[in-house]
Amino acid sequence: MGARISLPRTTIAALSICALAPLSNAFELHPKPLSTEVKLAKLNGISFRAIYPAIEFGVHAFADSTHEALTRMAYECPMGNLIDCQDEAFDVAPLGVIAGVRWNDDPPFQFAKGQGNYAACKDLIDKRAQEHKDPPTISFSLSVICWRNHFNAISKESMATGAVFNASNATLLARSHFGDLQFLHAMASRSQESPEETQEKLLMWAEFMWRVQTHDRTEYLPGTTRMGRIPIQGMSEHFPTQEERSIEQLFTVGRPWLRRQLGDMAFGSLLHMIQDSFSGGHVQRRIKNDDSCGIPQIVRFHSYTGQDASAHKQSDKISRASDKISAGEAPVIDITKQLIQMREDREMNWPYVRTYLKNCVLRLAPDALMADTHVDH
Repeated sequence: MGARISLPRTTIAALSICALAPLSNAFELHPKPLSTEVKLAKLNGISFRAIYPAIEFGVHAFADSTHEALTRMAYECPMGNLIDCQDEAFDVAPLGVIAGVRWNDDPPFQFAKGQGNYAACKDLIDKRAQEHKDPPTISFSLSVICWRNHFNAISKESMATGAVFNASNATLLARSHFGDLQFLHAMASRSQESPEETQEKLLMWAEFMWRVQTHDRTEYLPGTTRMGRIPIQGMSEHFPTQEERSIEQLFTVGRPWLRRQLGDMAFGSLLHMIQDSFSGGHVQRRIKNDDSCGIPQIVRFHSYTGQDASAHKQSDKISRASDKISAGEAPVIDITKQLIQMREDREMNWPYVRTYLKNCVLRLAPDALMADTHVDH
C-alpha cells in the first residue's frame, strides 16, 4: 500500500460534493447566500456551507442569477447590463427584495411528520427530534444535499405519474415547482388549465404580496396573520383554514434575520412572478403592434409537469432574457421599474395596481389558449 496522503478538510469536502453531481450538463446552482446574508446569519447562530455542488435537476434552472440581475437593473444597477448586474457587488436593490426574488425558486420549508425519508434528510430530522427542537429548515443554501435528494424525488414522481402536489401531501418546494403553487412562477398548475384561472391565481398572489408590503393601513396584512386566515379570494384553496403558519413564518422560517424585511420580501416575490411571465418556458406571449399598452399579450400559460427539461432551462438563461429585452420582446425591466415606483407612492392602493396588472402586464389575448407543456423560444 502506498503512502497515505493527508488532504485539507476543504479539499475533502469539495471532492465529496463533486462525487454527488451528475457528470453531464452540470451547472452551478443558485441561489447561494449573499455575503451580507452570511454575516447576518452568523449573528443568529446559523452557518452556511462554504462550497456548493454543481447539480443538474428537473426542469428548473438556477444556472444564472437572472432574477437578481433584472431586479438590480430596475433599481439602477450602474453596469447597465444583465450579465454584469448578476454580481452582488452591484446590489443596489434592498437585501429583502433580493431575498424575496429568490424565495419563489427556493422557499425554505420543514418536512411534515412522515416526510423527508431521504439520504441526508432523515439524519437532520432525527437529530432535531432528539434535541426536542423544531424540524430542520430545508433550503438549497441551508441543507443542499437533503434539498437535492428531495427535489430529485418529487421531480421523478411528477414526471412519472403526472402528480400535482398540494397542501395535503407535499412540501412547499414540491408544490411551487410541480403542484398547486406553480403560479409563483407565472405558470399553470396543470396542462389544460384555463388562461383565466391561471391569470386569477397570479392576481391573487400579487394582491397578497402587495398587501403584505403596502403603506395603506386599510389593505395591510400584518406578518402575524395566519396563512389559513388570509382574506383574499382563492387563497384558502392553497392554504386551508387549518394552516397554522403565519405570513412571517412562511417567508422567514430558518432565516430570522429577514423578519424585519418581510415587506421587501413580499415585493420581491411579486417581482419574481411577473418577471417569470416573460420567459418562454413559462408563458407564450404575442406582440401586438397597434397596442397602446405596449406589453405583449399572453396567449398561453405553460405547466412544468411534462415539460422538456433542457428546453425549459434554455428559456430561463440570462443570455436568453438579455436577447429578448434587446429585441423589445420583454419590457420586463420597465415593468419592474413601474412596480417599484408604484410601491414608493405611499398613496398607491391595490385596485389601481390590479388594473395595471390585469389589463396590461398580465392581459390575456382574445384567443388565449388552455395551458400546455410547450416551451417557446
